Amino acid sequence: MNTTPPTISFLRHAAGIASSWICGYPFHLRLTLPTALLALACTTFSAPPLRAQESLPVVDFGDNLFWYNTGIPQYRAGTSKLVKEQLAEGEFITGHPFSETDPLSMVTGDYNTRGNNTRFYGGLKVHCWDNPTNRNSWTEGGCNVDHEGFDDLNLMGYALESLDTPEKPGNRLNAVGFWFWKKEDFLNGGDKFPVTFDDTSRVGVYLSRTYRNRTFKDSYAEKQVAVVPKDKWGQWETLHLVVRDGAQFYIAETAFDPQPQTLFEISPRKVKWAKYDPKAPWDFEFDATKATFEDHEFQDVTAAGWIIFKNKIENAALWLKWYGFGMDAVVNRPWEASVNVPMAKLEGPSGKDGIYMATSEVTYEQWRKITRWASRNQLCLHSPNDIDRDGNMGSMLADDADHSPDEPATGMTWYDAVLWCNALSAYEGRTPCYYEDAALTKPLHIVKNMESIEASLVPPKVYVKWEADGFRLPTAAEWALASGDEAETTAASTVPATSLPANAKGFHGLAGNVREFIWDAPGNSAEAPGPRTVLGGDFRGPNPPASGGIPSRGHYAI
Repeated sequence: MNTTPPTISFLRHAAGIASSWICGYPFHLRLTLPTALLALACTTFSAPPLRAQESLPVVDFGDNLFWYNTGIPQYRAGTSKLVKEQLAEGEFITGHPFSETDPLSMVTGDYNTRGNNTRFYGGLKVHCWDNPTNRNSWTEGGCNVDHEGFDDLNLMGYALESLDTPEKPGNRLNAVGFWFWKKEDFLNGGDKFPVTFDDTSRVGVYLSRTYRNRTFKDSYAEKQVAVVPKDKWGQWETLHLVVRDGAQFYIAETAFDPQPQTLFEISPRKVKWAKYDPKAPWDFEFDATKATFEDHEFQDVTAAGWIIFKNKIENAALWLKWYGFGMDAVVNRPWEASVNVPMAKLEGPSGKDGIYMATSEVTYEQWRKITRWASRNQLCLHSPNDIDRDGNMGSMLADDADHSPDEPATGMTWYDAVLWCNALSAYEGRTPCYYEDAALTKPLHIVKNMESIEASLVPPKVYVKWEADGFRLPTAAEWALASGDEAETTAASTVPATSLPANAKGFHGLAGNVREFIWDAPGNSAEAPGPRTVLGGDFRGPNPPASGGIPSRGHYAI
């Protein structure tokens, strides 16, 4: 392993999150990311017409869904209420009709519409018989806000009003729930370019609770045990993953027993699929025993989701709570160094090697987008990156000026900066550059150990994998390579990251706005704790401060 980074690798992190990065590509491509710029190194300037890469997150639902609501906000609340339709004496359908255009997700004012894939579609249905008043066939259908630390979604109902026997039919039901996410909300360019699968692709959903014949003191179910014994309670039967290819839905053959606290995951190219034709309003059940499952190569993934059902009509107690769904897939888009941060080529000192570097400091909007994705507690396919600081919009803590999300992100620690690089690498399907072990087997995911007060005060030792294709901070030499003829500027506060004139190499803000963190350790690891070097100028001018321990813990000009 190299003990020093290649001279062509370059990233810079401007005071706060102005950062540079370098990213790896099949020809020895590497991403480096400083606090303000991002750079990508490769052995050639020529780029292929389509990006050669493995799967990356295209759908990743799971977030804090409500800011302050309590209770159980309902699906589609505010657009269409829960439907209760009587078909005959004692026979009802209750639920939300299937729709590919009317979102099933909540639309109340405090719902997190800017979260990760928080808009979804589908349909939910409970069909009951021998229940004259439709009592308790549908008990919950919405979101449990802050439910033991999570905002989970649910679908619950009972058929326990009377015992169902062959001799005397009683209260009984069947049910189905189908949730899916559409192409218009796909991440990482999946909303604009064709999406397919490779052998690393996966689709999964996480169930938090299904309860499996559990009752609660003084609950309706507990009281009904005397009417319908627990051994007669039917349950959710199977769970399947669903993908739409063009206009045609397909259901995966793999049938999961919906156990609680479980991630159900498939590799789409390794399972068989059957056509699924859901129709509004209520015709969206699926009977796997009557389906034909075959190999299928997806050419144009336009939606993905999951379905759970109970087809047998009988006494039942259905509990379901879940909070995470994800799909990693290939986005077949024109080659670019980064999907989320604009970058430009930077010629290497040899004249034949080169890197790509972010054209400006990382903005607060870019910082928050990746931080929100990385730091949430409701996860499905990807591990969290526990970034400590929220970051700020430029110099907002130092003045009374108006500020905007397109200003450089500031106020994070050096450790936040390297962890953010790892988070961006994961978000774009790249190998992370930073690790917590010398063997480079455990990617860095946390910068503050909260097991004890003492442990929280000791930052981790950070190891770098230079050959990884993910994003990282630049070295001082790399940062210098991007600088040039910038004029030093002063101002009362920070300004949008691209508003300062670009230098001759096409990069903004290297001599002003905010300063940048760099990889300033002499070798492959950074000891903790320690002061960090910052480079460049900031809005106050070229002098204060150039380095020191305090800026490394967060500063309004870094």
